[in-house]
Amino acid sequence: MNASRPQILILSDTNQSNLISYLSKYLDGAEVVAIPFNQMAQVMINPNHAVWHQHYALIVCWAHPKSIYPDFEKAPIGKHDMQHFKKFFLRLKDKAERVLLTGFETYPDAFYSQFENVQSLNRYLLNTIITTLAIENPGAFSFLPGHYPTLANGLHAASPELWYLSKTAWHRTVTDRMAVYIAEIWKQWHGEAIKLVITDLDDTLWGGIVGDEGWEQLRLGGHDAVGESFVDVQKQLLLWKKRGLLLAIVSKNDEQTAMQAIDRHPEMQLRRTDFVNWKINWDDKAKNIQSLLFELNIGAQHTLFIDDNPVERSRVAQVFPDMMVPAIPTNKLAVPAFLKTLTRIPATGVLTNEDLMRSELYVAESQRKNSASVFADIETWIQSLETVVTIEKLSQTNLTRAAQLLNKTNQMNLRTRRMSDEVLWEWSVHPEHLFYTVSVKDKFGDAGLTGLIGISIQQQTLMVEDFVLSCRVMGRGIEETLLGFVISLIPQNKRSEAKFSLIPTQKNNPCREFFMCYTPSSENEWTFRPSDYKEIKGIACMIHDTI
Repeated sequence: MNASRPQILILSDTNQSNLISYLSKYLDGAEVVAIPFNQMAQVMINPNHAVWHQHYALIVCWAHPKSIYPDFEKAPIGKHDMQHFKKFFLRLKDKAERVLLTGFETYPDAFYSQFENVQSLNRYLLNTIITTLAIENPGAFSFLPGHYPTLANGLHAASPELWYLSKTAWHRTVTDRMAVYIAEIWKQWHGEAIKLVITDLDDTLWGGIVGDEGWEQLRLGGHDAVGESFVDVQKQLLLWKKRGLLLAIVSKNDEQTAMQAIDRHPEMQLRRTDFVNWKINWDDKAKNIQSLLFELNIGAQHTLFIDDNPVERSRVAQVFPDMMVPAIPTNKLAVPAFLKTLTRIPATGVLTNEDLMRSELYVAESQRKNSASVFADIETWIQSLETVVTIEKLSQTNLTRAAQLLNKTNQMNLRTRRMSDEVLWEWSVHPEHLFYTVSVKDKFGDAGLTGLIGISIQQQTLMVEDFVLSCRVMGRGIEETLLGFVISLIPQNKRSEAKFSLIPTQKNNPCREFFMCYTPSSENEWTFRPSDYKEIKGIACMIHDTI
């Protein structure tokens, strides 16, 4: 194996050559391997098996429980058996950065026996174990319900012909769908989770054309199957908002007419206060989306666009190839269930205060931008914000939010390191390492934990490993404040200099542009000494250097 490429291991009791092929295509650069067919038990009971000679970026366990526990079919799972399964999954945690466990709802008939009722109960109990592990260990485990990939083929998901010919359990369409889900979850872990949902209105949030029929005649709720489905679509978007996603509207409509429907219709689940922004006019939707992304400072790769019109979807997907633009089912009754299968939506595991308040944070940011136009220069504007920056050492209290920020921030990110909660904590408590979190607030609101600084102490140098700042607070003097803090640490730690060594990526050019304001010591490297310290006027910096 090539150690420089992320390694993915598939644990399965069927032939997964098709899954390897699809995953290698969707995750270009990753090396995907699977254990030999029908070797689950042998691999798991042998700690010296060749499979375990390395640590993996990801382990995907997609197997029937019978291959993990042979007595699965014979009797309902007891407390001792549940502990057996839990230990099995926890052992995987020591072998990989992350573990993706699929549920046990759907498997080919070839696996089943006459004890179907017992198996149904046991699958329910096992899914409970997996779900609990994912909630308790959000940085290590994720749960993918087993029925998701089978939605591609429904009752025809299993392939008896492929099973007998090659011990391949699923049709290619199902395997392809599973690879898509794994790839999307991988992207979420590596900083490409969805942050913004942009939705159309007519025949997307409600049934009918509001400009032609009026808001009173829209199909929304009531004793109408289609109307009920649109209510459920809105409820799903509202659930995503509660998870911390931002909602926005891009629609070809008359704004006043559309907002009347949002404000007045009694069955509307979403109101104007649920949306951080909207572009309701007759302009090109791609142009409106470009303007909206600029105003919110969110990348296309973090955006989901929902529109019932395939022509509009095609146009937007062409302009924004990194944007998530799913093919919405033409059957309106199928849309609510379809939305639940989208995998780059952040999971429900652990939500921080910043997640829950994200809409309010972006509204406050809009107010800041509007206030900037009042002042003649940026220095005066920064001073008017009355910003307070609080820097403190990483603790168990803020660990989850810190790991979340580290793993999803791309633009102002010096070296783009990715670490789970557990790995980050182990790194931070090393005696030669320093790790700080940064919180920002001003007169418009509290942005919460939005920055990170990681430092390794070397012979005469403080080597900055992490210089991370959320896009929400960029360009307000915070970057300079953090740089000044790092410089202040040089004499405190009896060193002579601090070095920032940038690893360029396709997305962290804002970080490079910030440091290019200073003279580099070599290519993509900047060295600062205590004499370089400069205080930023108008920003109060509060430092708590103890845990």
